[in-house]
Amino acid sequence: MFILNKTTKVFVIFAIYLFCGFTHLYAKGLREDSASIDAIGSIDSCHCSIRLRWGLNNPSLWKLSNSCGYVIERYTVSRNGQLLSTPEKRRLTTIPLKPLPLKEWESICQTDNNAAILAQGIYGEDFDVSATSGKLEKIVTKSNNLTQRHTFSLMAADGSFKAACMAALGYVDSAIHKGEKYLYKIYPAIPKGKLQCDTALVYIGSDDPASLPKPADIYAAYGDKTVLLSWDTKSLRSFYSSYRVERSSDGVTFNPLSNLPFSTLNDNEKQETGRSFYMDTIQNNQVFHYRVKGVTPFGDMGPPSEVVAGSGRTMMAFAPNIKDADIVNDSTVVLTWEFPEEGVAVVDHFELCRSINNVENSFQTVVPKIDVSQRKIRFSPLSPSNYFIVVAVDKQGNKRSSFPFLVQPVDSIPPAIPTGLTAQIDSLGKVTLTWKANRESDLKGYLIFKSNNKKEEPSLVDSKLTFNCLFQEKVDLNTLNGSIYYSVAAIDRRMNQSKPSPPIEVTKPDKIPPTTPFLTECRITDKGNILLSWINSSSEDVASHLLLRKTEKDSVWTTIARITDLHTTAFEDTLSSPNGKALYYSLCALDKSRNLSDFSPVLKIISPQRNFAPQIKNLRADIDRNKNSITVSWRIIGSGIEEYTIYKAKNNEPYTTWKTLSGNQLFVTDAEISVGNTYHYALRSTLQGGKPGEWKEIKIEY
Repeated sequence: MFILNKTTKVFVIFAIYLFCGFTHLYAKGLREDSASIDAIGSIDSCHCSIRLRWGLNNPSLWKLSNSCGYVIERYTVSRNGQLLSTPEKRRLTTIPLKPLPLKEWESICQTDNNAAILAQGIYGEDFDVSATSGKLEKIVTKSNNLTQRHTFSLMAADGSFKAACMAALGYVDSAIHKGEKYLYKIYPAIPKGKLQCDTALVYIGSDDPASLPKPADIYAAYGDKTVLLSWDTKSLRSFYSSYRVERSSDGVTFNPLSNLPFSTLNDNEKQETGRSFYMDTIQNNQVFHYRVKGVTPFGDMGPPSEVVAGSGRTMMAFAPNIKDADIVNDSTVVLTWEFPEEGVAVVDHFELCRSINNVENSFQTVVPKIDVSQRKIRFSPLSPSNYFIVVAVDKQGNKRSSFPFLVQPVDSIPPAIPTGLTAQIDSLGKVTLTWKANRESDLKGYLIFKSNNKKEEPSLVDSKLTFNCLFQEKVDLNTLNGSIYYSVAAIDRRMNQSKPSPPIEVTKPDKIPPTTPFLTECRITDKGNILLSWINSSSEDVASHLLLRKTEKDSVWTTIARITDLHTTAFEDTLSSPNGKALYYSLCALDKSRNLSDFSPVLKIISPQRNFAPQIKNLRADIDRNKNSITVSWRIIGSGIEEYTIYKAKNNEPYTTWKTLSGNQLFVTDAEISVGNTYHYALRSTLQGGKPGEWKEIKIEY
């Protein structure tokens, strides 16, 4: 008969789990305060059965569940890729699943230590943990007897799937069918009114892949008689609960370093590194090969990782120390270092290395193979900043270096003047400067200067240095100066400053309108025309003056003349309105940036009385879209017309003389037109004797 001792001691061989970290299902339980159950599932390699594993996070819940048992229900959710309208329910445990009776554990406990731990945890009268380590004893004695039973039982279940099934912490469903997917529900059969927990769910299919990934990103750091192995575990958490580390001296035959699995636990996911680390002790100067295999909570072992190889090396006990640097001139230095005599026996030679910025991996060997007896060296040429280290190299090629020693010769030479300065300014006044980077190794930055006049002394824009070859600022466009001048100077770490670059002119977008011109006279000439005189705008960037006219009925001004000659100050308007009508005139200036001045004060005049005979009637314009033309026609009442002058304008442009026709012609065709424009036509008759006749206007949209 199989009998458990009243007190069974669980020795250090199993307590090592505690230091390595608890395993898959138990690790989840440690993070929860309330009673809960977690479960996982796996398909076997031949796709013949589905294996289930679960664990409870609460010792009292675990003990009660051992007495009451567990219920496992399976729901067939889909078949051959089609969801079932009603999942097919099947209860896999006709009676609640409980741990096997004690007598059935006798055989397996003789060969499986995990089974012995589980049997003792479930049925033993007492559960005591002993160890030779005082630290371990202090840790485990903080937990009570039930907690110890629960803890080691869950760990042992992760180490043996067969024992987990015997302890009612695992189950094998062999009644599965190809092409089906299942949802498993696992919960303790605890009566109402006692300690309750939620239900564990596992969703898995009979065709789910059964292959396991190999551990990735394995790395080995070899030291003095040691090697530190590291590999990624974060991406494999859903596959493996522990790992087996294997070593080989020939790269062919690998042996595990321990019969126990290696696992880690971090109960704070936010601080988890996502990697496992394993330290092994080795002999120096001998190559050792390592690989890692993952072990699932079901006892399946995955494929091995890539192999890493290397050897331990004896490290030198001493390092050089640079104690003095004698700067001979601005290009030469004499360095002196010291090295303990007791360490000289293993040193093969020294090396001198230099960096200009003391950045990691930036040191380059400038003097190799320095005799082991030498403690002083002369070096030239120097950079503005020099970081030196002396490296001791032993007979195996191992190196120990001194701390960096900074050497800076006297430097009074300024950097070169920056070149390639370019400037741009947008419509909002944002200025962007760029230039070519200086090549000095000790360059600290750039200073930006600005002036409003090319001849004035530039001032510093900002006392802060600009480190990139780019500077931007926003300037006020509503000032009278039309240009700004920028220059750039370079400055080194010794605060030597170059001369400023030649200034570059930045022309500001013109947002200021020109000054307003002034109409001084508006009178009727002897010929019956209207003469206008004015004073031009005083702005230097004026491009033209616009003469405007409207009648009392007009709501908008009509441009009757665009004067680009800035010396012209008078205009005779022959395009007057009918007799006796009031006409209003104004004038404005347009600059080169198309800014328009205010209108000048309006002058009013009554158009001269004239007797027009004959009269122009029925002036009309007709579109012929097939010929892409406009035909202007009219009829005459009376006689005595010698010729017609036709004026034409497009959109808001002023009229210009277009054609002159004989007095007997009553139409004209315009083929020089384009779609999307409004065309204005004016007809002026000239009577016999040269007297002006009637004026008619018409517009048409094409």
